[in-house]
Amino acid sequence: QRKLEYLSRLNHANTPTILRNILLDEMASEESKEIATQIIADCKYDGIAKELSERALNQNLTISQRRSLVLVIAKLNNSMAKLRLKELLVADIKDDNDDQLKGAVLLACWPSRLTTEELVQNLTPPKSDSFHGTYRSFLIYTLPSTFENNLTKDNVIPLLSWAIKYLLPKDTLCPLNKLARKVYSFCWKWTSISNVCKLLAKGYLVALKNYMSPFEKYDYNALSLTEESFQQDTAKRLAVLNAIIASPEEEKYLGRIPFADYPLYNRDDLPFLFEQAKMNSTKEIGNRWVSCINSLLDKQVIESFSEEIDKLHEINPNLIESSTKMLKEIQHPITIRKKRDQEFENKKKTFPRRS
Repeated sequence: QRKLEYLSRLNHANTPTILRNILLDEMASEESKEIATQIIADCKYDGIAKELSERALNQNLTISQRRSLVLVIAKLNNSMAKLRLKELLVADIKDDNDDQLKGAVLLACWPSRLTTEELVQNLTPPKSDSFHGTYRSFLIYTLPSTFENNLTKDNVIPLLSWAIKYLLPKDTLCPLNKLARKVYSFCWKWTSISNVCKLLAKGYLVALKNYMSPFEKYDYNALSLTEESFQQDTAKRLAVLNAIIASPEEEKYLGRIPFADYPLYNRDDLPFLFEQAKMNSTKEIGNRWVSCINSLLDKQVIESFSEEIDKLHEINPNLIESSTKMLKEIQHPITIRKKRDQEFENKKKTFPRRS
């Protein structure tokens, strides 16, 4: 297909009628219709977008032809024509092996004609791992660039829920993993919103279980979160930690958090952790706060926080050992090892035997 120049000079009051007649003429050649399409694009004839959308739905045209039509419609200001293109997202287009047509339709319809619910239904793994086309470009560049102006705390839930499923070990060939981390990083500012915070907690755990970070560190569209700024925002970190603590089935992962790339708590948060443990000392949730505390303990911490440890021990001896006993065990690592080995042996007795 040739790219003709200076077509905008054909802008005239009678030109739209001529172009529309060419598009509707069944006897007109494909070459003449393609030239007419180029003129529509260069002259920005929004009113003829409807006829272009009809051609884009024509299954007798090649994927390349239909993609070119959709990309022209994307640049025109005609919401009804773009609405018609949504039919291509639900159609079974078997020849679109590289997602070229799908990518063009998403580009044309998002965000003006697609809700976030409709968007996530079409965020699927690319059919071709090595092909860098319209769909991959939409995932990597176009879609993230629209977050700031189009995503709100009210409409972001479907997209964040989708992102959690893709917070998996990095796959350099799959742009969905990178997109998921961009979504997660963007939503971090909404930890004060309960349903968003719960999803952020869920996503953090998904990433933690896979020994990776849910955040995008480096991004030219400013959809990243540095570890320094993350640590400085204590309120957001502890809000998500609170949501995780509320999930009893995730208790075994709490001790892994301080060693993650973006730890939700650190030694500076110990006063808060002790306060939460004391407030919940007689409840099951108290054990989870103590699990966080235990993951930070060493000789220096025990000595610095001996008073807090002993107060908590006095309130509930079953919750935490006294600081004196802790220091003795630290000075005798063999004792600790024997204690752990014995606990493991006791647990083994409860394991179901194979028949």
